[in-house]
Amino acid sequence: MASHVWRLAAKLGLLHRVVIVHAELGDVEWGGTRQLAEEQARHLGVRFEVVQAEGGDLLARTIAVRRGSVVVSSC
Repeated sequence: MASHVWRLAAKLGLLHRVVIVHAELGDVEWGGTRQLAEEQARHLGVRFEVVQAEGGDLLARTIAVRRGSVVVSSC
C-alpha cells in the first residue's frame, strides 16, 4: 500500500506531503510491526511518525469501552 501511495504522489509531485504513520497498539501488536513501517518509510524516502492513544493500549481501551468506563469520541 505504501508503495502504491508513493507512486501516485510521485506522479502528482506530492511526495513532500507523504507521511507513514504507525499507531502503537501496545501488547496486542505483532512484534516488529513498528520497525517494518519505519523501514518502509526509510526505503521510500518519506517521513515516519509514531502515534499512541492516551489512556492505555488497544486491549486496555477495548476492555474499558466494553465495561462502559470510557466514552469513545470520533475525530
